Amino acid sequence: MGGPRKVQGSEDWLGALQNAVKDGAEPVPEGWKSAAELATEIRRSRPHTMRIVRELLLAGRAESRKFRIWVGNRTYPVPHYKLNEDSKITKSDSN
Repeated sequence: MGGPRKVQGSEDWLGALQNAVKDGAEPVPEGWKSAAELATEIRRSRPHTMRIVRELLLAGRAESRKFRIWVGNRTYPVPHYKLNEDSKITKSDSN
């Protein structure tokens, strides 16, 4: 058995197709974080973080939106979360 056949110009096509797929990825705006990023930031497990996020979403204190991001060799729709402006705690609130 032999390896894959090399067709003249196939690298050009392969590169063009990969770039077209990568172009489908969206940049995530500032302030939006995935569950994995939030879990790392607050030093909690991902399931515990999602429990907190769900409560915030139900209370209307946070919002959710899916962004297509490049993971490995393809794009995936990944939910990201953002606190509403009125839910953020300022330094004067914590004193």
